[in-house]
Amino acid sequence: MTRHKVLFSTTDDIEVANTDFEFQAFVDRVKLGTLKISRGTVDWLPAGRGKLHFVLNWTDLAAVMEQQGRRQRKSARPSSTRASRTGSARSLAAA
Repeated sequence: MTRHKVLFSTTDDIEVANTDFEFQAFVDRVKLGTLKISRGTVDWLPAGRGKLHFVLNWTDLAAVMEQQGRRQRKSARPSSTRASRTGSARSLAAA
């Protein structure tokens, strides 16, 4: 069974202002790449491709998601989903 793992880290408090968020994506322990989120753009850096990366501004990302993304109803989330500020790395895993 395929296992997905997503990691992200920041160098400061959790606020997209002057600090980018970096999410590392893995499938079956193999790194797919890194997603960098900033105030102005979203960057995808594929694993093993050197300095090659792909950049979209937020308007373009919205258009791509609406055109190519899978439609899904938003699920209800518990109100206690605030991120913890007690560490610089978080891990999310899903089967």
